[in-house]
Amino acid sequence: MGREDLDTIGTCRASGIVRGTTTSGAPLDRIYFCDAGCRPNPGTQLPIAWSGSQFLRTFARKGTNHRAVYSALELIFRNALAANHRNIAICLTSPMVFEQLRSGGHCEERTLKRLLNRALLHANMVGSVHLALVEAPFHLGAGSFETKQDLRDHAATLFGYAQRSR
Repeated sequence: MGREDLDTIGTCRASGIVRGTTTSGAPLDRIYFCDAGCRPNPGTQLPIAWSGSQFLRTFARKGTNHRAVYSALELIFRNALAANHRNIAICLTSPMVFEQLRSGGHCEERTLKRLLNRALLHANMVGSVHLALVEAPFHLGAGSFETKQDLRDHAATLFGYAQRSR
């Protein structure tokens, strides 16, 4: 995953490989983008998953910021598996979820630990998963978003969420 690939998504701060996956020298099949939030937290989740060409359809439900990130990741892994992508990158905006995935990190909350374990299982099913921690501005296709809030407002409108993520 070259720096030029990440520049189309956002500013890269760190990178790593999901624990348990194998590193492949093959070119990436797909670069995904993952963001999420809740307002209030906990509240209505707004998971955001970008497939490299479109926003993947997500559904609002009650939860927390971090649960929303894991919901978006599950959608990304399902999309990668359905498309038979075996070497992917995921650009994340959540430092905590990035660290948990990269290191198999500690989760005190039982629900979050279950979501982390499910994400790691799906990552292993995909094959090679590279992670990057990114920050705004985000350039997703023809869309440019200066802040996470701009991106979340766009996704809320796109999917017709009754409650915007403010």
